[in-house]
Amino acid sequence: MVSLVLPELVKAVGVGRLETAGEYLPSAAGAVLMTGAFEPYGGGTALTVLVLWALAAMLGGHAVLRGRDA
Repeated sequence: MVSLVLPELVKAVGVGRLETAGEYLPSAAGAVLMTGAFEPYGGGTALTVLVLWALAAMLGGHAVLRGRDA
């Protein structure tokens, strides 16, 4: 739920850097892929953004499990 609202909330604030950061959230990149739109970036960039988010989640999970596992 938060991932759907956060990009719109960031746009509503109207701060330039937050708007730019909001464009690179996974939900925004997924919307670009699903609709075929070329704004704010194309499909290749959207796919790269999603892969990087997935990689960051996997590395974060690995770091947490590595620290907690005996």
